[in-house]
Amino acid sequence: MKQLSGLLCAVGVLAVSLASAMEPQVNVPLVTQMNRLPAPLNIPNWKQDALDYSQFIFDRNVTGSNMPVVNVVGQDFAFQGYMQPIGVNGRVTNDANSTEAMTSVAPVIAAELLGMDMTTYKGLNWVQSCKRWFNPGAGFRGLYSDGPNQSGSGGYLDPGIYGYWPMAIGMMLTDRHRNDPVYSTNLSLQCASVLQIAQAYGCPTNADFSLGRTYDLSTLSVLQFAGREPAGPVISGFRRFPVLLLGAGVGVVQTALRRSGRVGEYPVDGGLQMEIGSH
Repeated sequence: MKQLSGLLCAVGVLAVSLASAMEPQVNVPLVTQMNRLPAPLNIPNWKQDALDYSQFIFDRNVTGSNMPVVNVVGQDFAFQGYMQPIGVNGRVTNDANSTEAMTSVAPVIAAELLGMDMTTYKGLNWVQSCKRWFNPGAGFRGLYSDGPNQSGSGGYLDPGIYGYWPMAIGMMLTDRHRNDPVYSTNLSLQCASVLQIAQAYGCPTNADFSLGRTYDLSTLSVLQFAGREPAGPVISGFRRFPVLLLGAGVGVVQTALRRSGRVGEYPVDGGLQMEIGSH
């Protein structure tokens, strides 16, 4: 199968090359005067830039106008969703709860990928604080939520980025700290919840992610709404968020379980992945 795929790719590339060769080329004077490469050619050190950025935003002692970027209260932290001047539209410096998983937990993962020890950086255990995003009362056994310190089980799972991205982000961080007893437990709990959500949508044999079908966190079932989710109108592209992120979640779960030697704990077969990814 791999050889066939490689052959098809080669044929495709050859076809495009031949078509380009047959197409008459037009010389545009302004374009022909441009250098093929910038002179001088200065390629940024992107990794260093990313490291400098992470070290800057996680520095609670940085000074300057509207600094620091991060809010730290006790042993907890938060990045507010919009970096507005302090005092504008409610931005304060003493709030570690008004935030989202994408703006606070994701940067911790990025910093760790850059080699920063986020269990001790600048005297704070940022990884420990991220545990606040796990909501044990959500879903079948618990889910990572968009905001920290949530404990309710009601409402609907947002069909866009605020419902499914926190689950994926939380599992990424969980996988990086699977030796931590709390994160290890969260791994099992969210794994069970994600599988139950997928099954509620009809996976692995009759998956239906059509517009208007929304997961109810109270009844652990999928409800049908007339053309829109409770969160409001959803553009057609958003219908694929539950599909793609559940698929990504299953993949991350499989990887995490495999690395921790617990792959048999929750049997996630390839059929489930294919069914999720094909809708």
